[in-house]
Amino acid sequence: MNLGIEGRHALVLGGGGGIGRAVARALAQEGARVTVADVPGQLGDLDPGWDRQPFDLLDEPGVRAALVAADARSPLEMLVNAAGVFSRTPLPELDVAQFQRVLAVNLTGAFVACQEAVRLMLPRRRGVIVNVASLAGQVGGLVAGPDYAASKAGLIGFTKSLARYAGPHGIRVNVVNPGVVDTPMTEQWTPEAVAKVREDTPLHRIASAEEVGWVVAFLCSDHAGFLHGTHIDVNGGLYMD
Repeated sequence: MNLGIEGRHALVLGGGGGIGRAVARALAQEGARVTVADVPGQLGDLDPGWDRQPFDLLDEPGVRAALVAADARSPLEMLVNAAGVFSRTPLPELDVAQFQRVLAVNLTGAFVACQEAVRLMLPRRRGVIVNVASLAGQVGGLVAGPDYAASKAGLIGFTKSLARYAGPHGIRVNVVNPGVVDTPMTEQWTPEAVAKVREDTPLHRIASAEEVGWVVAFLCSDHAGFLHGTHIDVNGGLYMD
């Protein structure tokens, strides 16, 4: 595949995890310069040639500093927000502190990162932002708890608002909604839950992280130049909207 992104600088938030790492790998295979930002524990075994940037989505100054540092090494042209935390706590057991923490990481952290990225990209009038949300934000979650579903639904809405603002400044913004993906996150699911999803999915399987990664890489390229403010569902037909 030739996406025409060779030499462009991509910052992948959460690039040490399942989907984030697959995104970083796809971008790197296409010749992009990749910086991976993640918590320190996820940065130890990344592919050679990737820049590493420790950060924590709960630390607003740290998130902004991570983007500024990445941009100082090479002008930031692509931001992929694949960072987040999963929760499957059912409603009766969910307390306010956990609900707020999941929203703080998955939604507020994404807001801070995107706001800073737009600030950096505005003078150049060029850039791409792709947020990774979830099927849970569309249907309320299959296994996910209400805190996770709410955070991803908020991320979908925020992406559309961001697109309305950023588009006239030459910055494209889209969101990807993966269904169930074979990553460490789904290891928290019971085998019965995964089997039920396979049965209910028209393609009768779950996605690989690489399948999501290549969709994100395409959205980062000029081949997707007129895709803006849209959501791309990668769920094998489990939910059709």
